[in-house]
Amino acid sequence: MTPYLDAGFLLTIFVRTSGTSIAHRVLRESAPFSINLLHQLQTENLLVSLRKSAEPVRQTVGIEGQRLWSNYLAEGVLRLVEADWEKAFRLAIFWNLRHPPTPPLLLVHPALAALTGATDFFSFDPARVPWLNRLVCVCSHLRLKRWRPGRSGTRNAYQSRQEFVNRKSFKAPISATLRRLAEKV
Repeated sequence: MTPYLDAGFLLTIFVRTSGTSIAHRVLRESAPFSINLLHQLQTENLLVSLRKSAEPVRQTVGIEGQRLWSNYLAEGVLRLVEADWEKAFRLAIFWNLRHPPTPPLLLVHPALAALTGATDFFSFDPARVPWLNRLVCVCSHLRLKRWRPGRSGTRNAYQSRQEFVNRKSFKAPISATLRRLAEKV
């Protein structure tokens, strides 16, 4: 398994939320995780903003998160890898032109996952852009691992690539086109 974490999943490791215990379990079971400079920027941006907050509780959360971040990098649980930014942005732009307006980072992370050879895409929030999740899974052969914090059971916890392909709302010709594009990019 070659996992890719979206930003929300990664940040949950460092800042306690309802999904933190799930993220830590996945981290223990699937480490090491390769991350890129976008992950680093998003994580460090969040931790700096928390540490510089006027609220002591947020400062403490930021300090603890920074400690975890530094430890995981030093121990090799998280490792920074190079990304092909040009191809990732081209793929994200391609998806953007063919689908409803989507926040750019919700396009860039799946594009990076598809191009880095990831087999699993971990996310707490796949419902925000359902078409994108189906598209990414089909064109890049990724398995989407999704969790809904606060719910239990394997049916809620995982949805396979095949379940995305079988949905009637997904059109096969689009997947073939995108598969060819992902191979070219």
